[in-house]
Amino acid sequence: MRPVAQNIQHAEKTGIIRSYVEQKSGNTVILFAVLLPLLVGSLALVADFGLWRQSAQRLQLFADTAAVAAAHETYLTDDPAELNFIALGMLHENGLDISDATIAVHSPPVSGRYVGEEGVQVIVTQTQEQFFSSIFMGGAIDISREAVAVIVEPGEPLCVLALDEMADGGLEISGTADVGVSQCAVQANSSHANGVDMNGSATLFAACVYSAGGVNNPENISMSLCSAPKTGWRTASDPYRSVDVPAGIASMPCQTQSHGPRNSTILTSGRYCADISSNRTVQLEAGGTFIFDAAVLTLRSANAELIGENITIFFVNGGNIELPNGGLVDLTAKTSGEYFGVLMFGDRETQPTDLNVRLIGQADSRLEGALYFPNQVVTYVGGSSSDSGCTHLIAREVELTGNSSFTNANCAALGVREILGRSGVLLSSS
Repeated sequence: MRPVAQNIQHAEKTGIIRSYVEQKSGNTVILFAVLLPLLVGSLALVADFGLWRQSAQRLQLFADTAAVAAAHETYLTDDPAELNFIALGMLHENGLDISDATIAVHSPPVSGRYVGEEGVQVIVTQTQEQFFSSIFMGGAIDISREAVAVIVEPGEPLCVLALDEMADGGLEISGTADVGVSQCAVQANSSHANGVDMNGSATLFAACVYSAGGVNNPENISMSLCSAPKTGWRTASDPYRSVDVPAGIASMPCQTQSHGPRNSTILTSGRYCADISSNRTVQLEAGGTFIFDAAVLTLRSANAELIGENITIFFVNGGNIELPNGGLVDLTAKTSGEYFGVLMFGDRETQPTDLNVRLIGQADSRLEGALYFPNQVVTYVGGSSSDSGCTHLIAREVELTGNSSFTNANCAALGVREILGRSGVLLSSS
């Protein structure tokens, strides 16, 4: 038997190895030649697919903005031609060559889950050329994207409304606050990303939560009617924009306080030009109208009480109410007359924007009516017990830092006007 080395030498001499290597090389060349078109085609398809995907995303953005713009127009007109004009204008403004696309605008939508509902459907179709893949596949492809923007009516009326349209935390709930809003919703008109700002371990329960901007920490919010807070919502109108302070305040005589049993303070209806301060009971005349003109009403003690039935309190020229240590507040608004339903009213013309209002009440305090401070930041710390039939808070900004409740349960019977939110636009991809 020949050694292995001799066998190899024999194979080399006879050309066996050379023949084998040449055969394998030839097979590799043939295989590569067969696979090369498939490889090039795959790379071309991948490249074109990336371009098509970018075009589809771009068309989706065009459709979204056009649908939202046209849906907002439905608040102003029911003319389909006008809606079509608005949608086409938005597409053109955003850079789409509308002469190179097929555009369909439907109101109401004609397909998808919103068929027949109030809203606008925009379908944008554009022909996309094939570049690399055209070597293997002829012709072009059509890419179509659609958007549906529907009009959504608000559910329950509002109990808390923050009017400022730019504030960071227009409606802020912070600390360990546990805020309950019964049979009504809350809204911040701020377009800021933190229009509604939930801080710390604060929690909120309401029918719905609306923000013209965004909502920070929405996981701390529970709602009975909405599945999630509504962001990008239309701003709500100031419900008391047509109401003004009484005329002729400057010519009214200045009233003075009197004293009752147990060192209580008694205030009769009228204008007060000097500060009122007490650590006991302050009794407001039933049915009265009270105007604090550059004067401050202060309860100095946690044991103090502020009591008034069927009243309205106005604050002008820097007048204010201060409850630094809390106290029991039991006030109900007028149920008839020019100021029915208004419990506290900050003058929009003379109240400084940097004069904050702090309403600190005991857990069993009762504030029935509307608390209206359109120029000011209101910090509401506790109060408004379950006995309150109607509590509304409307201010430039609202800060809730203690356990408190607001309700719409009996507002109609008490004469408090309903705060209606405005319809909003929700965008759907189908």
